[in-house]
Amino acid sequence: APTALSTPLPAPSRDATVLLPTPVAPPPRPEPPAPLPWPWGPGEEMPLLPTGQGGLAPPPAGQLTRRPATRAWWIVFAAAVVVTVVGLGAVLFAPYLPSRGAIAVVSLPAGAQVKIDGREAPGATPLRLDDLDLKAPHRVAVVKDGYDAWEREVQFEWGQPEMTLHAVLVPLSGMLHIESSPAGAEAIVNGRFRGQTPLDVADLLPTEDVSVELRLRGYRVERRSLAWSGRRAIDLSVALARTH
Repeated sequence: APTALSTPLPAPSRDATVLLPTPVAPPPRPEPPAPLPWPWGPGEEMPLLPTGQGGLAPPPAGQLTRRPATRAWWIVFAAAVVVTVVGLGAVLFAPYLPSRGAIAVVSLPAGAQVKIDGREAPGATPLRLDDLDLKAPHRVAVVKDGYDAWEREVQFEWGQPEMTLHAVLVPLSGMLHIESSPAGAEAIVNGRFRGQTPLDVADLLPTEDVSVELRLRGYRVERRSLAWSGRRAIDLSVALARTH
């Protein structure tokens, strides 16, 4: 059994020094980790996960902007795909496409001559020009006496080895200007009265010669025969002589 102390412990004095434990400074708090770099460009939104699955709740409406760069990249990608498909189609099907083409020429009126790339084609319209290069442009001219020439430069479209041209020919017209001294003489052109001088006659065919007759009371009748000689306008001035 334990033995009780026979000597009591002395009472503490008021002047006694009480030793307290030395305070220990808390350990330093760890520095927060550096923020991760923002992987999206200015004006682009951050993809969000549904709330409750470890993601972020979407911000309030009006604070989220669309990503304009995404749409531009889709457009570029789609254009590249189209160009690639067209190029592959041209390469794959080129051996099966014809290399020569044909042009059918119809004119109004019919019976006109046709020139293709400066060479006159045999026959008259309507006619067909065969054995033409599909890749090169061609110059087609349709000519007929008494009409203005009709000319076009044409090119075959891809995959279409034939085409038809419709040429509407416009009649040629020549201008005859008549003056007389003195003025006021009656002008008869190709047997038809056209008025009094000075006057213009604009419905003449420059492929046919023109006969002119001028009549004025008190003056001799004057007659002229005119040739166009490739011109489209003729000026005629006649001095009338008095009768005796």
